Amino acid sequence: MDLLKAQIILEKINTLYKNISIDSNVSAIERDLMLSYIRNLYETFLEDETHSAARKFSDSRKSEPVVVAPVVEEKIEPTPRPKARVVELPDSLKEYTAPSPSPKPAPTPKPEPIVEHVAPTPTPKPIVVEKEHEVLFEQKEAKELSEKLSEMPIRDLKKAMGLNEKILTINELFGGDNKAFDKALGDLNGLSTFAEAKNYMSENLAAKYDWSSKEKKKKAQIFIKLVKRRYV
Repeated sequence: MDLLKAQIILEKINTLYKNISIDSNVSAIERDLMLSYIRNLYETFLEDETHSAARKFSDSRKSEPVVVAPVVEEKIEPTPRPKARVVELPDSLKEYTAPSPSPKPAPTPKPEPIVEHVAPTPTPKPIVVEKEHEVLFEQKEAKELSEKLSEMPIRDLKKAMGLNEKILTINELFGGDNKAFDKALGDLNGLSTFAEAKNYMSENLAAKYDWSSKEKKKKAQIFIKLVKRRYV
C-alpha cells in the first residue's frame, strides 16, 4: 500500500473540508470533489490487495503487471465571499446637516395661591345705657290699629318728620340747634341696627340735652320711637 499517496489524498480531503466549513452552503462541485477524494483514498487502500492478486495472476499467466494511472492533483480555490456593497450618497445628502433640536420651552411657573384676607367681623358694641335714660327706650307693644300703623318702617329720618314736628323736636330735644339736629339724623341714618342707634342716642344726645328730665321725657320717647322705625 502506498502510504504517501494516501497521505496526499487525506490532505486534500482536509483542505476541502476546511473550505466547505467556512460557508454552510455546500455546492454540487464541492460535494462531487469530496466524493472523488474519498473514492481515491478507498482505492489506495485496495491497491495492496489488487497488486497481490495481479502478481499471482502474472506469475500464472506471465502477463504484464497492472499499471495504475497516476492521480492528477487538483488545486481547490476557496469560494470568494461577496464584497460588501458600498452605496454612494448623492451630493445633496452629503452636505445635509441634521437640524439641531429645538430647545424645550421653559416650564410655566405655577401661580401662587391667592390668599384672601377676610377682615374679622367687628364685635358689636355692647349697649350701654345710663340707668336714668333706660326709661326713655321702654316702648309699649302696639295693640290698636292706629298704633301699629304708626310703627311702619321708614327709610330716611330726615323725610319722616313734618315741618312743625321738626321745629318742635329741635327746640325741645336739641336746644334749638338746627345743625346738631341735622347731624344727629344723618348719623342715625348711617347706622345698621337699633342697638347701634340706642348707644348713639344714649352717649351723644340724651345726656347732653337732658332728655330724661320731666319736661323732655315724653317728647324724647316719641323721637326714639320714630328712630326705631328706621331699623324695622
